[in-house]
Amino acid sequence: MFLTAATRDLAVSYRLTAQASPFIVETGARLGPFPVFFIPAWCLRSFETDGKQGVFLRLIEAGLCAACSVELWRDAFGMLAEILLIVISTILIYGLVHQLPLPEQTDGNHRILITYLAAVVAAFATVHLFKMIWGRPRFYVIANGDAEFRNWYEIAGFAIRGDRFYSFPSGHTQGASASLFLFALPELFPSLPRKSVVLPAVSLLFIGFVAFSRIMAGMHFVSDVMAAFAISVFWFLVLRAYACRRSTGEKEKKDVSE
Repeated sequence: MFLTAATRDLAVSYRLTAQASPFIVETGARLGPFPVFFIPAWCLRSFETDGKQGVFLRLIEAGLCAACSVELWRDAFGMLAEILLIVISTILIYGLVHQLPLPEQTDGNHRILITYLAAVVAAFATVHLFKMIWGRPRFYVIANGDAEFRNWYEIAGFAIRGDRFYSFPSGHTQGASASLFLFALPELFPSLPRKSVVLPAVSLLFIGFVAFSRIMAGMHFVSDVMAAFAISVFWFLVLRAYACRRSTGEKEKKDVSE
């Protein structure tokens, strides 16, 4: 499916950018990175600790909430208005993180939280490393005649010419893909229906909306957003499998010792 879609990179981009909706483009650009900062902040909040370690975790949470706010309001208004909005929204987001319910403090829940934290970090690092190595020009750069089109598999070398050559993969789609964490909520909260399709549907619809908006904005191609999603899914599945295997191994050792 990826290879088939990648052959339509230019055709899809020309079609969607010609019908670009400012609302969709702006909403996707501002909300796309939200999960990649907000969900780790909530995961860290779930680890209740005291002393210096607790203070350190709260500071990281505050930093992640500030990053959410910066993405929400960057280039929206004048500098003073943006600073004020960032401060207010950081406080509100931090308050929301601390008001959301927390899962029980069990080894199993801790393992799930750590797994998803690690998956988000690994996907973020992988996507941004690929961006630097690939150096693929964005669609709007090509449409303006400032560069030639490159297929997703053509590596141009380290991107040292700025954001205009950071097309592959899509950072916003990877950020939105952090919402795959919603798939794990039924495990953390037994009160949620284990076979519910609502949470996975919300996650996938949000990721799809952000990916669609980035193509419409002329910032990415179909192959960019699909690659970013694939990288996120890969890390979630690999680290989840590792965590499950480790959990099974620890349980077997415990049974043998007893």
